[in-house]
Amino acid sequence: MEKIYKLLHKRYDSNFSKSTRVKNKREDMEKMFKIYRIDYSEDNELDFFNNEIIYQGILNKRRLEDAHFEGGILMHDFYETLDYNEKRRLMNYEIEKVKPEVPSIVSEEQTIYIPFLDRRMNQIYDNEMVLFDIKKYNYYKDNFKQIMIDFHEYGNVFYNDSFCSVSLIYEHENTMTLYDRAMNCLYFVVDLKLVNHLTLINKVDVSVLKNLSFAFYNGPTEEFIELLIGLALIREKDVKKVRKLLKKGK
Repeated sequence: MEKIYKLLHKRYDSNFSKSTRVKNKREDMEKMFKIYRIDYSEDNELDFFNNEIIYQGILNKRRLEDAHFEGGILMHDFYETLDYNEKRRLMNYEIEKVKPEVPSIVSEEQTIYIPFLDRRMNQIYDNEMVLFDIKKYNYYKDNFKQIMIDFHEYGNVFYNDSFCSVSLIYEHENTMTLYDRAMNCLYFVVDLKLVNHLTLINKVDVSVLKNLSFAFYNGPTEEFIELLIGLALIREKDVKKVRKLLKKGK
């Protein structure tokens, strides 16, 4: 059925890689990654979305660190006279002010602001940033590459519009479907690898997106294509060609 998908891609796809939105974001991400000596790699759209999640994590990290620095300036006159608990309480008060600006998820009752750092480091950024007064911890502000983890260790929870361009609309076992609202496109992922995509010619409800996803992963391609035709997601002028390819098993 590869020829059918090639036909649909040719008829309905926009040029993702060359869109202004993507080019501008890619440029920002490449610059940011370079600052922290992180390799930027992008072979397909899923790589781009994954890089967005890391990029947003860096922005979150920097915003919380800025709040810590600004808090230190505000308390400069008396900060060193305080004991650890007093420093922590006052610093947490300053950090709390900026938290509404910082996207996060909750995983196992722990707030995660930085997808590529482990739970302990996220706990520090959440309520113990006073530790960054210590050289050992302050070192990781700029040198965190060596302690980065795969953000999928938290699951697929970062695929949402707070962290990237797509939203997770379907997930089952080793499959998931991501939806790019701007492109009106579904991305089908198996074992964290992009296996196909589908640009929709009309906007549809999330329930329809979920049904399409279920059909893609669980049914024969013929049923999936017939579902697209029934939902008018293939233009009439293309239906005859698609059915002809279906009949040929291509």
